[in-house]
Amino acid sequence: MTERLDVHLYLHPDPDARVIARLDSILTHLRSQSAKESSIMATVQQVKDQADKALAAIAAESDKDDSIIALVTANTAVITALKQQLADAIAGGADSTALQAVLDQLTAAETSSLANAAKVTAAVNANTGTP
Repeated sequence: MTERLDVHLYLHPDPDARVIARLDSILTHLRSQSAKESSIMATVQQVKDQADKALAAIAAESDKDDSIIALVTANTAVITALKQQLADAIAGGADSTALQAVLDQLTAAETSSLANAAKVTAAVNANTGTP
């Protein structure tokens, strides 16, 4: 029969001042890093908030641009249709002098509408970065 004997030796040294100082230094460093991490996370959140605001502003501007384009397109279509109706009335023998005056006004309005569309397009192109 074989017997086995295990001996366990535990040393409980008195804490060394150098070890304690080093551990305190490590804890201080960890707390500092934790504070820096919290600061960085706050900064990241601020950047995200600013980006969200910028994206919302861009979306709002896109909506305005789409509205302007729709308005100019609709105005141009209405003016073109009215010009054709007046031209048809003139061709049908209506008072050509009065109708021609209205046709001239509509032509001027169409020219102005197209010029405004060109201004909007130029402004959008000038303020749109290249992807």
